[in-house]
Amino acid sequence: VAESYVGTAIKQAVVAHPPNCPPHQKQGLEDAATRAGLEVVGMCSEAACAALVAGLDDEAPPPERKSAVTPPPAATGATTPDPAQDAEEDTHIGSEWQHVAVVDWGGGGLRITMLAEQGGVLTQVSHWRSEDCGGPAFIQRLVQFATQDFQRKTRMDVTESKRSMVRLERAASIAVRSLTTSQQADVEADSLYEGVDLRMRISRARFEDLCSDLYGQFGV
Repeated sequence: VAESYVGTAIKQAVVAHPPNCPPHQKQGLEDAATRAGLEVVGMCSEAACAALVAGLDDEAPPPERKSAVTPPPAATGATTPDPAQDAEEDTHIGSEWQHVAVVDWGGGGLRITMLAEQGGVLTQVSHWRSEDCGGPAFIQRLVQFATQDFQRKTRMDVTESKRSMVRLERAASIAVRSLTTSQQADVEADSLYEGVDLRMRISRARFEDLCSDLYGQFGV
């Protein structure tokens, strides 16, 4: 895919890894890239990569650096280096540390990574993750709403059938994906329970209202 995009063969790569990725997993990623025929020139956290793409590094690190991520004073427990000494050792390190939060809110949950930036060098300071507000949580809200709507219309409790609930969750998942690009979506399942079809339309505004407390947990 990458070669098709750039129109040329790719022989070198910087490998991105999840925040707080243990050393053995990083090594596994590097080994996999090597087996794929790539020369790994560096390893970088996904959060740092996102920050780099967003242009949050004002200055580029020197070419001889293998990684865009280096241990900051706060991460190692060391005292802040003397700026004059820094200037002698690396002219790119002379400005004050600035911090930025990289937020990744997706199907697997919410991940917030705090990065420190100094002289164009990004460093991961801390990382927090919650799986309580990922895609499954939003899908379950729609499942609950559809279950209540089905019961109101048919006087039947679809939760009594595990098979029916699996089908309902699948239909809700499709509808949630549709709502990311459309103003409304249909939750549909033929013969969902006792031969009765499920047909329900929901607007994006109504769905967001159902999930308002999930958004509210993080001030959205």
